[in-house]
Amino acid sequence: MNDAAVKILEQWKMKKRSNRFVFALLPDDFNLADEEELKRMRINKNTPIKVSLKALGHKIGDLSFNLTMHVARHLSSIL
Repeated sequence: MNDAAVKILEQWKMKKRSNRFVFALLPDDFNLADEEELKRMRINKNTPIKVSLKALGHKIGDLSFNLTMHVARHLSSIL
């Protein structure tokens, strides 16, 4: 990982909201084997992010692509 990614992870680690997950989007006792609940939680947590990315893309303007979770995931891997 590059220095910027490490810095972000260190900042989240200091918040110590979860002992199990980096970003504490799920409770520590969440059962990852429950596929239906995992899917529901993923959709529930991703929807606001998708809306924010779309709004950010509109604010930036003149993008030759839609700013989506897929694009954001790949952009973050090269930063």
